[in-house]
Amino acid sequence: MPGMPEPAQLKCLQCGGRLQQQAEQWRCPACGGAWLIEGGIVRFARTPYWGEIPQDEARALVAEARQQGWRAAANRRFTDRDMNISVLDPQRASWLPMLGLGTNAVALDIGSGMGVLTHALARSLGTVYSVEAIAERIEFTQARVQQEGLENVHLVQTAAAALPFFEGTFDLIVINGVLEWVGEWDLEGTPREAQLRFLKNAARLLKPGGVAMIGIENRWGYGNFLGARDHSGLPYTSLMPRRAATQWLRRSAAQHHRTRLNAKREYRTYTYSARGYRRLLRDAGFSSATLWWADPGYNQPYHLIPLSAAQMVREHLRDMFDLPQSKQPRRAKKIIKELLVRTPGFAFLVPDFIMFAGREQFHGGGLGPWWLEQLPPSAQTEREAFQLASRTYPFSSKQVLRMWQPERARYRALAKVELRERDAAPDPPQEFESLQRLQTHLQSQTVRYAQVPRPIAARAQGNAFVFLESFAPGTQFSRTVRSPGYFHDPGRVRREFETAMRAGIELTRNLSSFQAAPIDPGWQDLGALVPAASAPIPAPGWVQHGDFTIENLFLDPGSEAVGIIDWATVGAGYPPLYDLFTLALSAGYVEPALRQARFASEEELAWASFQSLFAGSNSISTQLCELLVGACGQLNVEASRIPELLLGFLVVRTHSFRARDSQLAARIHLHLLEQFLATRERLVFGRFPLRLPAVERPVD
Repeated sequence: MPGMPEPAQLKCLQCGGRLQQQAEQWRCPACGGAWLIEGGIVRFARTPYWGEIPQDEARALVAEARQQGWRAAANRRFTDRDMNISVLDPQRASWLPMLGLGTNAVALDIGSGMGVLTHALARSLGTVYSVEAIAERIEFTQARVQQEGLENVHLVQTAAAALPFFEGTFDLIVINGVLEWVGEWDLEGTPREAQLRFLKNAARLLKPGGVAMIGIENRWGYGNFLGARDHSGLPYTSLMPRRAATQWLRRSAAQHHRTRLNAKREYRTYTYSARGYRRLLRDAGFSSATLWWADPGYNQPYHLIPLSAAQMVREHLRDMFDLPQSKQPRRAKKIIKELLVRTPGFAFLVPDFIMFAGREQFHGGGLGPWWLEQLPPSAQTEREAFQLASRTYPFSSKQVLRMWQPERARYRALAKVELRERDAAPDPPQEFESLQRLQTHLQSQTVRYAQVPRPIAARAQGNAFVFLESFAPGTQFSRTVRSPGYFHDPGRVRREFETAMRAGIELTRNLSSFQAAPIDPGWQDLGALVPAASAPIPAPGWVQHGDFTIENLFLDPGSEAVGIIDWATVGAGYPPLYDLFTLALSAGYVEPALRQARFASEEELAWASFQSLFAGSNSISTQLCELLVGACGQLNVEASRIPELLLGFLVVRTHSFRARDSQLAARIHLHLLEQFLATRERLVFGRFPLRLPAVERPVD
């Protein structure tokens, strides 16, 4: 039956014999040991309840999941963003495509919680064993996998220290947010000794060539120096000598919801540095360990950057701190972060790790060698000479992997992974096909400034489709724009945005005859977004990139060409100037008078940027006006239509983000639309009026 292990797979915890299923129990013929099956789940060990919600609420959640559906129950109960992600987001397993596992792989998810990683693994791999000690959690997972039709998931209720499996069983073992707690569950000896026993057992369970994925915090993560709460329930304990942390814990009245398992009140939730983890894993029998910085954390691994690639680590750190923020950080924290950016050994201080460990040398699974096979012979190197980094977003169906060659200090290629339902047809994604047709189309045109990636190869991998494309030359424009002091040099801003717009104008001209799929006609509907508004939207008709942001452009100082990536949104029917408005707004410019403000939300920050760009009297707004008026002349658009076209841009942009389920981006653009309509003067660049009936300002 779904959810039950096959009889030959379970081991007796008393004598190590092979268990047999008899009626409502699993029994060992050798020693007579027996474990009951209750509610379709074999129960090896029962652990006192602990969790993020009280036990009575957890039981009510399980009942609601069974009666009304697991997803609806989870969405109603977990409205907090982090908890919603924790229970629902399949991209918590964003690291899986990097392993290159096949559809026949067998995985073990230890401490599976409410089953989000189990669910993600089951959509791609052959068999998944989901182990959880808390009854309410594994029963929620049972409702989840049954309702999703995932018959390849086997549920086992047992403790992490009592795993009833044979050696050499698994291709993948997931240890996510578990290793740090092992010392609380196993009180024999020191916490490190307990962790070693646990890891040695995990190593024995791996097949030859198998890999363990470990998600955990860094003992020396910079957040700990800023007062982040440790697993002890107190700040700073991870930074203290272990004995000192125990003494402080004993003298404190604070109690974490999980530390009540430790009656001695000892500090037993050990974490380590990168070096400490490598030593721990080596002592446990893992001959190789590779570490990635997981940002914003191992439970939300939306960015994975290899620690050994110092340049990639610095680039991502700079990206983090240079992003526009709705709330300015306190001065002390801002100074600390600026110092971190300049710290050569910053990789030592990243907060969270994702680690891949194996008993044999691990090189990144089957995906990396496949990449190398597709590249020209002159570009192929030994396996050790490339590193992979990953980027995705919450609840996204896509992610991007980048190949970095340290010897050449350059990105070599880029792969995109599109997640699909388990039984979906293995057809190439629309983006890959569009890129192939676009390459053919542009080769027949006269193109000087706009460059698109070269599609290289594609293949199905589990429930994902992976396609490889060439990496754009030059520097990602977002890194340039968000570097400190960029907007203090108006001449440079003018030159570089003029270069980007020139490529956008050329692209628009060359796409006019490209057969692109039409965008949804409903994206033109203003009334569906702002019912109080009634206004004509510019007639559709232009084929445009659709996401012409500074993140998707690469500028090379030694060339006039602009690399343009991410063609998933190319389509017919965008209003004129859509791509150029997208470029301008993505810059996030806020004029100096507003820059030090503490905005209440991301929406208010976006509105301040919108006003600075399109309604300001500053030098950047003036230059943007001149560039857009010049673009109108080249594209045969009357400049007086700029306000009307800007309105059309906001309407289509909001609808497009809703269609992509990008909730925050949709809210931001809807806020811009409402505020734009409610602004009484509605002058763009102080000279172009938006001639529409008055619309009352929406009530907050």
